[in-house]
Amino acid sequence: WICSPAQMALGKELMSGQSEWLADAHRAAVSLHEKGYKTAAMELYRLCIGELEKAHGAENQCALQAQNNLAVLYEECQQFQEAEKLHTEVCKKMEEQFGAEHGDVTSSKFNLAALKAKMGSLEESEAMYRNVLEVRERTLGPQHANTLRAKANLADILRRQDRLEEAEAMLTNLVDQARVSFGRDDATTLKGRCQLAHILALQGDETRHRQAEAHLREVVSRREQKLGPSHPETLTALGRLAFVLECSNPREAEQLNEQIWQRLDALAPSEKRRGRARQGVFSLSLAE
Repeated sequence: WICSPAQMALGKELMSGQSEWLADAHRAAVSLHEKGYKTAAMELYRLCIGELEKAHGAENQCALQAQNNLAVLYEECQQFQEAEKLHTEVCKKMEEQFGAEHGDVTSSKFNLAALKAKMGSLEESEAMYRNVLEVRERTLGPQHANTLRAKANLADILRRQDRLEEAEAMLTNLVDQARVSFGRDDATTLKGRCQLAHILALQGDETRHRQAEAHLREVVSRREQKLGPSHPETLTALGRLAFVLECSNPREAEQLNEQIWQRLDALAPSEKRRGRARQGVFSLSLAE
């Protein structure tokens, strides 16, 4: 759920009024980042930040945007300490400049909360997600996509703290709101149901186990129709269904796992790619 550089940078005329070469340099850094040229992107982000701060000050919105993108890149490169420091600085400066309810401020807090979770600071992450959720519910409404995204991430933090009943209640509410706002086939609704099914299955009782199975069967069916049988999100749901069925119906679970391998083989027939695909499906089956 971390905002990509393209989502944060494109569609905003952040470079309006800046020198043309800096605008081009920042766009080039974003492009390099998206294409995976991380070292080059990192150097270009740093150059942009330095020149923007020199010309317009440390509070400049364009400089803050470039700092945010650099923090995201640090995180992708597993440089968590650097990412945390930069995310924290950006968040503080944005809040001082725009106020706590500004959309870019809540996005910055969202990024920092996700990083805190990745680093294992679950209590700090939970507090930040709750703050983001409260602001978004008030300013955007409870059924807005960004509000539901914050709710989904908060529910996952609760799961990681073994607060499964709280997570279940939150995700049940999310799924209900997503259905009303976006419909049964929308990606937000289906992802929420997949996440809810995982929480239900973890609690172990027979009733919740059946509920998890029902959710996942419908998600698989709808994703197969909408996205195709070999789409990664379809395989995610299929893998989760196989995981849920391992105790109650091991024969069907085995058949579903074989279907996953067959569908992956159709996409990646060579043994080398097959091996990579096999390694990837387990993570797909447990996290979305």
